[in-house]
Amino acid sequence: MFAPQYRKRARRKGIEAEFSVTFTVGVNGRAADLKFEDGVHKRFQRSVRTALKKWRFEAGTVDGKKQSMEITRVFSFTDPGDSEDSYITGSRLPRRH
Repeated sequence: MFAPQYRKRARRKGIEAEFSVTFTVGVNGRAADLKFEDGVHKRFQRSVRTALKKWRFEAGTVDGKKQSMEITRVFSFTDPGDSEDSYITGSRLPRRH
């Protein structure tokens, strides 16, 4: 899965964020109609939008028929420090840097 990017510039400036995003998963498995919490910095919104364009979900079903559904997901952008084993997070999915 493609994780949202926590840009080096934001990390250097100490800009961190944790916020929820609500979006619709269509019958095609793609995210649409993203709604960010108020006050989320545009660079984090851009990173999440880019990642969600690449993500695919399984559509919901009702009586065996695919249905669109609304999902809320928490995204976290924090600097874990300079440890060799540190992780950069996005959508609470760790990835080594």
